Amino acid sequence: MQRSSFNKTEMIALYPTLKVTLGSIWLLFSPLVMESLAELLGKQLVEVKGTLHDLHTILSIPEETLRPIRLHHPTCRDFLLDMNRCADPVDWVDENKLYRVMADCCLTSMEKELKDRFW
Repeated sequence: MQRSSFNKTEMIALYPTLKVTLGSIWLLFSPLVMESLAELLGKQLVEVKGTLHDLHTILSIPEETLRPIRLHHPTCRDFLLDMNRCADPVDWVDENKLYRVMADCCLTSMEKELKDRFW
């Protein structure tokens, strides 16, 4: 991930969102459209769009909103999830931690949906 345009404060604020958003795309067995990804992560669509905006080199982000976001190269996933292969520890994504975050997001989404339908 290129950090040259971010100062330290911006990196501290933006990197957690970037890691969770990208990591979610890497871990999902079925790719999601951007709106569904935002909903799953409990983020605003504009925030997810902004997070992924400059990542066209590693992601296929379709103009059509009904098409899912995909990785261009599966090796990118392996690179950032493997601490030994990742050149900068700041870029490394802890896969186990990310699975916990994703599980929490799924439970929160299901809870919200159930409340909306039945309460």
